[in-house]
Amino acid sequence: MAIARDVSRAQRQSEAARARAAREHDRYVRAQLREAAREERENLRSLKEQARYEKEQYLEDREQEVADLKAEAEQKIEQLKTILNHTLSVDDRIDFSALRIHDTFPAFSPTRSQITQEPPPNLDAYLQRIPALTFLKKLVPGSKGRHEKAIDNAKSEFEKELAAWKLREAQRGATLEAARAEHSRKQQDFDAKKTQRNAEVDLFEADYKAGDPNAIVSYSTMVLRAGSGNLDSGDKWKFCLRSA
Repeated sequence: MAIARDVSRAQRQSEAARARAAREHDRYVRAQLREAAREERENLRSLKEQARYEKEQYLEDREQEVADLKAEAEQKIEQLKTILNHTLSVDDRIDFSALRIHDTFPAFSPTRSQITQEPPPNLDAYLQRIPALTFLKKLVPGSKGRHEKAIDNAKSEFEKELAAWKLREAQRGATLEAARAEHSRKQQDFDAKKTQRNAEVDLFEADYKAGDPNAIVSYSTMVLRAGSGNLDSGDKWKFCLRSA
């Protein structure tokens, strides 16, 4: 009988432990669900706040952009009024000839060092440095040999200086030709731009006189923009090209 009671007690204790474990598990699951629900609510609230902030920021940015555009437009209107008032009070007509390039490219002008040839060395100048072999000196033993050696040394020195002179002259000639080639290249570029520019002005003048709408608008815009008189012909032509 005692054994049966012990077994029964152990079973009841085991069942009670399982029941406690089940209740603990249920409490844990419910707690996790509550926490998940809370986090979800927090996330939703954060997203709503972020969306509201972004919307408010977007509206503020658009309002500022509109204000900036309005201020810029008002400034341009005032500028146009000033230009219009000025150009109506003076004759701002632009002569098409003034838009053309009439300058000529300057002629080639080398430096003095490029065109000045250095005098070549003279053999006689080197030989004249050697004292003459007089009759009395010839009587001195070995004087003739020393004299001939001095002549050979003078000739050798002359040949070295002549080679150096030829090198310097070659370098001078190369520098001169390089400068002439660079001048020719710049002149070709200038002539090409001049030809292109004048051809464009010719076409623009022909279109304007023919009543081409785009040419008339471009010319009028150029007159208005250049009405201050502070622009040269090149700047006026740039205005014309940009407005065309």
